Amino acid sequence: DSIKFIMSGISKLVKLKSLRLNFTDNPKIKNGVFSVFPQTVFKLNNLEILILGFHKTEISDEGLFLLGEALNGLRKLKVLSLNLKENPNISDKGITRIMENVGFLGLITTFSISLGKNKKLTSEVFEELGMGIRNLFVLQELSIDLDEIDNLTKHKFKYLIESIKSLTALTKIDLDLS
Repeated sequence: DSIKFIMSGISKLVKLKSLRLNFTDNPKIKNGVFSVFPQTVFKLNNLEILILGFHKTEISDEGLFLLGEALNGLRKLKVLSLNLKENPNISDKGITRIMENVGFLGLITTFSISLGKNKKLTSEVFEELGMGIRNLFVLQELSIDLDEIDNLTKHKFKYLIESIKSLTALTKIDLDLS
């Protein structure tokens, strides 16, 4: 499997500070990609920038649980960008797991998450996003894309807004709720 081979090679680059992986529009990308991800990322102790593109893949909550586990070990991470748009198997549970771990990344200055067009997401995602970012005290740039999610109501939006208001280091906010 080529992805396991790639991840195995990346895991040997222990001085790596920046990693960008883009699997966009690849239906072959399923949860298996994340089965090797935690072991790979745990070895990248110097990683400061992580950009992951999983737009239009077949990952699900199970894969996001593994990704969340991997994020937990990235204590030097400053920039995190996750493109998870148009994945029909992602629900609030997977986003909860990701955000639980993002909340422990105290050095994050830039956080971007794209969740648009994920049909299983509900308004609970507002609360999970808010809980995940509220302890990112050095966060300067925040981007959240929730476009074309049909199940969103304004009722839970207040949780996200309250968390954003507490982030006094923010210099840039980009919210897409179209």
